[in-house]
Amino acid sequence: MAKIFRFLFTCPFFRKRYYGIVFRIFQPLNLFRGVTEISNYDMNLKMKLDLDEWIQQHIYFLGYFDPRGIRYIKNQLYEGEVFVDIGANVGAYSLIASKFVGRTGKVIAFEPASKCFLRLSKNISMNGLTNIIPERKVVLDKNTQIELFISNKNNMGMSSIYHHSKESGISEKVEAVSLDEYVEKKSIAHISLIKIDIEGSEMFALRGMRKIIEKFRPRILIELKEETLADSGYRVKDIEQYLFNSGYEKYIIDEQGNVLNDLKKQPEDYYNYLFLPATSG
Repeated sequence: MAKIFRFLFTCPFFRKRYYGIVFRIFQPLNLFRGVTEISNYDMNLKMKLDLDEWIQQHIYFLGYFDPRGIRYIKNQLYEGEVFVDIGANVGAYSLIASKFVGRTGKVIAFEPASKCFLRLSKNISMNGLTNIIPERKVVLDKNTQIELFISNKNNMGMSSIYHHSKESGISEKVEAVSLDEYVEKKSIAHISLIKIDIEGSEMFALRGMRKIIEKFRPRILIELKEETLADSGYRVKDIEQYLFNSGYEKYIIDEQGNVLNDLKKQPEDYYNYLFLPATSG
């Protein structure tokens, strides 16, 4: 049945109605509860996917989760570069980034939730990728131990250091690191692009990479959503101002993965923004 629906979603008529079908058919009928598939991903990759989980379901039926961000990575990552994926989940960005940075490049994928980390590690090994370093760690502004509130199995990407509406009732003690200290300890010579999607702790991650921002001037792709920031003590404008003060400018990404400076063209339901060093235009 999964393969039938995946075929139907190749048709524009059904593809436009994807969310209606998910909310009216898939979820009420628990149509794909417990269903796991190994699927082709971005032509020459494979991913093991749970079809009743939000992000993995998107990947299986639509090809990508966040196609704009993925296309930007494919347009802007090059051989030998270093990509840092903070909130890697099951590897949707990291697997693709590994192809573009090549054997001389590196992907560092941080994912603290144990089930997501196991699936991330499985997807890396299944593709024989040796340039991805998976790290089961939270990225914050200091090295410590922290409690992570695990989200339910229908949306594993919602796990957070704050209580949230998708909690499973399970929490895990996880090591937290600052990216500055991690990079120094690992003797990483350069970072080209950082993607951040960590359900409310984005400001703390940014504060823990001050040296990296000053020294390497990486491009930063970050989710900015008031809802997930609600318990952090910060708002979207605070994070924007922090990055502006660090010499960055805000951009959006269009459907083809191109960079635009007309922020009014950002879709209402899309929360990823690109921040580039001001001198890069």
